[in-house]
Amino acid sequence: MKLIFLGSKNDNVSISFQNYFKYLFDRELSFYCDADYIDLKENDCIFLMESVKIQGKWYSVFPLWIDYFRVNDLNFKMIAFHYGEKEILDSTPFFISLTDNRRSFYEKIYAVLSIGNLSIGDHDFRPDTALITDVLKVFFKGHGEESFVKLLTDLSQLFMQGPQLVAMGDYTIEECVQELILKRAIPRWEKFKERYNRYLVYFKYTPLFKEVQGLADYFNKVDAYLRNIPRTKEAFIKTRISEEIRKARLILEDIDRKYIGSEQPIQL
Repeated sequence: MKLIFLGSKNDNVSISFQNYFKYLFDRELSFYCDADYIDLKENDCIFLMESVKIQGKWYSVFPLWIDYFRVNDLNFKMIAFHYGEKEILDSTPFFISLTDNRRSFYEKIYAVLSIGNLSIGDHDFRPDTALITDVLKVFFKGHGEESFVKLLTDLSQLFMQGPQLVAMGDYTIEECVQELILKRAIPRWEKFKERYNRYLVYFKYTPLFKEVQGLADYFNKVDAYLRNIPRTKEAFIKTRISEEIRKARLILEDIDRKYIGSEQPIQL
């Protein structure tokens, strides 16, 4: 049985749990967030904190992890650590108190069913803290702001229009740069990046972190383009930077549709 903690080995929480496992069981933990791939078997056990503290507030991440693994048909045991009352936790699937002793800890591991063997109601958990998905809905949908889909769609269209207008002879390169990029695209691009960077910390303890963090590869290409916009007609017309934005938008739309559901009501 592999023991895997949903975190990074350099994270303070993960370091504490590594010491905890070493002290109680003389076992080393693997860290999910540091591995490119972990071959998970049905009897392997993944551990995580039911709630994590982000920007001074506690958020429940456990339901999102469960949904993620079920959507992707991954089957193994999963246990969440919780600071709640032991009597309540003893009657709740998936949970173990941080105050449990070694014997009850092992009993819980072997008693819990793997995710694939659970009925839908078994993981219908109602946390006593805010859901991390409700915060992420704000990122996707906007809160007094434009949705990320509108921002990225507008940006993609602006970067696409420039080369088209120059190719047709309707605008010069300088006119497109001034009117479409400097005045319209760059302010919207900076607005999106600020929002992305502001919310990235909320993805950190979710199964979506690597994928969302990886979007920086697309964004870096856009930044590089804006630092060195082609000034020759041939190079400007061949620009396909709008395609990088479109790829990032499609990835975010897929994440939202599968795991977040920003169109559903926000409970904040």
